[in-house]
Amino acid sequence: MKKLIIVRHAKSEWKAGVSDFDRPLNESGVRVAPKMGQALIDLGVEPDYVVCSPSKRTNQTATLLLNGIYDLKTINYQELIYNASFFELLQLINNDIPDNVNTLLIVGHNPGVSDLIEYLSSANIGGMSVGSCVCITAGIDSWQLASKDVFLLDWNIYPKMFSY
Repeated sequence: MKKLIIVRHAKSEWKAGVSDFDRPLNESGVRVAPKMGQALIDLGVEPDYVVCSPSKRTNQTATLLLNGIYDLKTINYQELIYNASFFELLQLINNDIPDNVNTLLIVGHNPGVSDLIEYLSSANIGGMSVGSCVCITAGIDSWQLASKDVFLLDWNIYPKMFSY
């Protein structure tokens, strides 16, 4: 059984003169990310492996979200995830994730992350809102077998579900 948890970065700032890659989280994002992390703890999430876009907002999201859940020093930052299409994310999963990883968590960007979930599971999630987390599972023993309609949607949580 493989569990894939996809996280879209929390809400970020739009400041003049700051590149998209270097945009930090705004106050809302900084407040919401650790609370979504608590929701993951409440759901019993224990990732074996974390892959994250190296952009500032995804890095901050991962750090705030996973504090106390995962060894932050072992997060695997992959340049490919920044602006990745669902197909590029799928290739990363198929080719780079070791089969001894049962629970994979990816922190990335739309539209790639939403498209990936819909491709793998046929779940119509309608686009992930900022700070949201989606879990899909599949009865496979190798990440190389991750493909269209192999996964089932387990849960979809997003900040507006909680009173922060």
